[in-house]
Amino acid sequence: MNFTKFLIASLVGAIVFFFAGWLIYGILLSDIMAKAMTPEANALNKTEPNLVVMFVSNLMYGLLYAYIFERWAKITTFMGGATAGTLIAVLIAAAIDLQFVAMTNMINDITFVFIDIACSAVIGAMVGGAIGLTLGYGRKD
Repeated sequence: MNFTKFLIASLVGAIVFFFAGWLIYGILLSDIMAKAMTPEANALNKTEPNLVVMFVSNLMYGLLYAYIFERWAKITTFMGGATAGTLIAVLIAAAIDLQFVAMTNMINDITFVFIDIACSAVIGAMVGGAIGLTLGYGRKD
């Protein structure tokens, strides 16, 4: 494993995750997000999120994707990364969203689960593609 390339790919993935999440969830879907959650769940939201902690969270996802791609899947292309990233994101989002629906009163509308999974698929494709492209950069086949 090329550790430097792994770290760079993780960082690239984190940056894409951060900005794609901000655009999709923070801007485009902010009203839908608020309506999908119960008032009690919305009351838990901070007025100002901690962006440093959010970026560290995104970095953990970047590290996860890069590790899977580099260590196990040997993904070194945009399309390979986008495909795998979509699948990983859909599975994670579905697992987490369905747990929330099953065990909490946080989600008002089950439609939100499908919206969130679709948005996660888009973000996962973008992140996975960026990481795959970064891992394959400069590679001589």
